[in-house]
Amino acid sequence: MKNITFSSARLSGLLILPVLAFALLCLPQTGLAEEKPEPKTTHIDTMVVSATKESIAENKHIVKEGELIDQVMQDTPFTLIRRGNGKVSDLYSDGLKRNDITVTIDGERTCTACPNRMDTRVSQVDLGDIEEVDMSRSSAGLQAGLGGQVNFKRRLPGEEKMIYGKVSGAFDHSEEFDGTLSVEGNGMRLSGMYTTYNPYTDANDGTFSEKYGYAEEVSTTVYEVRGHAAFDGGDATASYNNAEDVLFPYLLMDERTNDLYQASVSYKGNRLYFNHTAHLMDNYLRNSANMTDMVTDATTTMMGVVSENYEIYARNWDADNHITPLANPAMGTVNHMLPDVWRLGGRFKYEVGDTNNPWLFMHAGVVNTKIGDDDQLDLYRQLQPDAESDSWSIPLGITATHMVDVNKKCVLTMAAELSSDAPSIEQQYIATKKPGTKPDWVGNPDLKDPVRATGRVSLQRSIFQLEFFGTHVWNYPYLVKRSANSAMFLTYEGIDALLAGANLHGKWKFMQAGVTWNWGEKTEDSSAMAEIQPLTAYLGLTSPQYGMFTGTAMYQHSTGQDRIDASLDEETTGAWNRVDVGVEMEKDDFLLKLSVDNATNSYYTQHLSYLRNPFASGIRVYEPGRVYRVTGTFKF
Repeated sequence: MKNITFSSARLSGLLILPVLAFALLCLPQTGLAEEKPEPKTTHIDTMVVSATKESIAENKHIVKEGELIDQVMQDTPFTLIRRGNGKVSDLYSDGLKRNDITVTIDGERTCTACPNRMDTRVSQVDLGDIEEVDMSRSSAGLQAGLGGQVNFKRRLPGEEKMIYGKVSGAFDHSEEFDGTLSVEGNGMRLSGMYTTYNPYTDANDGTFSEKYGYAEEVSTTVYEVRGHAAFDGGDATASYNNAEDVLFPYLLMDERTNDLYQASVSYKGNRLYFNHTAHLMDNYLRNSANMTDMVTDATTTMMGVVSENYEIYARNWDADNHITPLANPAMGTVNHMLPDVWRLGGRFKYEVGDTNNPWLFMHAGVVNTKIGDDDQLDLYRQLQPDAESDSWSIPLGITATHMVDVNKKCVLTMAAELSSDAPSIEQQYIATKKPGTKPDWVGNPDLKDPVRATGRVSLQRSIFQLEFFGTHVWNYPYLVKRSANSAMFLTYEGIDALLAGANLHGKWKFMQAGVTWNWGEKTEDSSAMAEIQPLTAYLGLTSPQYGMFTGTAMYQHSTGQDRIDASLDEETTGAWNRVDVGVEMEKDDFLLKLSVDNATNSYYTQHLSYLRNPFASGIRVYEPGRVYRVTGTFKF
């Protein structure tokens, strides 16, 4: 299927699409069993499509037993970007990604210690204790980033005594084991998780050693222990997570160890929290270690207090790095990669309209970012002569919505958004010199706050929801190549960009389907933006239940992407197709799933997973081949 491209001059032609889609969705339906929508909320399986005025860019998912995060996000515009081997993924939606989207657990901000985001949390949260995942692409939420927010809501421990958990294994092109166990009762819960997996092989049986330059293929292990207690008026949580040897063929180094400590306590809607991550990465598993020694040691600490209407937080981030060519150690570099950076911030939220159905959402705040090592200023000032050791930002979000009941079956919702946020810390203050002629990676302390203006139109009829959006972003931090004093640099500059997209999702009793399209270009020269997701589509089928058994099948398609930013060495990617199949057996409190991922053994690579940043390996990494998976959940 040929990739679809548009120029900005042709965007006006898209205006006819909402009109045609509106007419289609409002026509009488035949051949489908349609439920009469309730006045406010329609429940479709586990997806809740709210007819409230903030729903135009909101998805709430009630987590089912044994679900994976990619299944949670399947029928939403959110996409997971594979970051490494196993459960390491990042977020993408509406042309925005990674740092643009805030990830929280019960409002607790989670941040990466790795400058290359090896330790992202979105796909590593154990869903066994999560009851709901709220996914927002708008600026309506208190903690929303430029591209929205994903918040995981923990389930409070109950009084009933129970033991429950999950055991999962996989084989063929990926060998995995995943086990969780929770003991609960009297308002308390103790949980544990253990995961191990080997480097996968692609559909052509290509290994990490053969294709990605690994001298040694080691097993990854991850374990976690958690405690959660509920009491009158609040709850308290504590956890420890350790990950060892997570491989990242997209990058030049791998995560060798990562330790995450977390604690929080809430009372009457106010949550005080603390988390700390210590991260170590190197290239010692690669053949490249025979030529160059690369190590990064990083820590980040986040603390704050958050409620429904306000938050105050503080973050410290520090990272040391060295890159030493073994043939000529004198050319090596030692970097204070993130020079003891502190970021302090606060926000408040205000809503206008009916208490249960406001039409105007506003948040505003202030952020101060400051480095503790002023010696790094000389590096920034090679490109930004006026660079200072601290900067100020004004996060802002204003979302106005309006809903029209066109008829008893069709709802039209419109929203206008204006938001801004602070540039990410690494975009402002990363500081990495590289040996020889390789460009240094240097932040830009003079970056202005990116500002996003978005218009959305949503057409909803019972089992269908269609959305169109258009966005103009000013001062969007973008990686660029620059030179100064006969040296080459990779740094960040604010660009103006246009983004557009459409999302169509439908869900019936035995079928779900969706299409997502994104488009983006830089306004300065009308050239393509990097990392724009190609058109994707999916079709899922679920059989009627036969006794204890239910069958499932999922088809996924992606077109190729030939609109690329060649200045950043981005490459085109081809179209791909994938089919997953499975069968479930459920009896009382036991569930058994037998599934085959990538059943057709397709050989493909995802466009967004081909990582482009200053530590990218530049190697195209292929997805796993066929994987047989067995998952069981239980409760006593």
